[in-house]
Amino acid sequence: MLSIHAAADQLVQWWDAYVCQQSRNFLKIPLEPRHYIVLLGLERMGVVKRTGDEDLGEIEYWDLSDRMPVALKGERLSRIRRVICLPEEVKVTRHQMSLYAKALNRGMLRKKSQRDCGDFACAILISIANGDAELLGWDEQGRMKFSFTGQGSSKRADMGSTRQRSVPRICER
Repeated sequence: MLSIHAAADQLVQWWDAYVCQQSRNFLKIPLEPRHYIVLLGLERMGVVKRTGDEDLGEIEYWDLSDRMPVALKGERLSRIRRVICLPEEVKVTRHQMSLYAKALNRGMLRKKSQRDCGDFACAILISIANGDAELLGWDEQGRMKFSFTGQGSSKRADMGSTRQRSVPRICER
C-alpha cells in the first residue's frame, strides 16, 4: 500500500497525463503501476522521497523532497493523502511498461515539460496552501477535487478576472 502526499499525487497525475497523451495505448496499462513508475521517476529527479518498504509489509510513504517549496508542505496539503493499493498481479507486459517508462523519461528530460508541470501543479497547490482553494479529496477516478474558497473568489474578483484558469484534463479511460 502506498500513501502519497497530496502535492506529490498531483505531480504524478500531471506526468501520467503527459505520457498518456503521447500514446493512448498507455491507457491500457492499469493506473496504479503507471503512477508507481512516475513516482520512481520523480524520486530519481529529487522531487519526492520514499520512506517505508512495501516488500517488508510496511506502508510506503511518498512525500515531497526537502528541495520542494515549503508552501507545498503546509497543513492544508499535508493533512490529506491519497492511498493506493497496488494489485498483487498486474496484467501488463514488461514491454508495455518499458515503453511507458521511456516516454516518461523523455518528457522528464525536457525543460519545457518540467516547466509546464510546475506551472500547472503550482497554480492549484499554492492556491490550496494559501487558503484560496480547498482540497476536497479525490474522485473515483483518482483525480484531485478542489473548490475555491470565499477568499479565493474575492481575490479573483479583485484582480478583475472573470475567466477561470483552464486545467488540463487528466487522462481518462
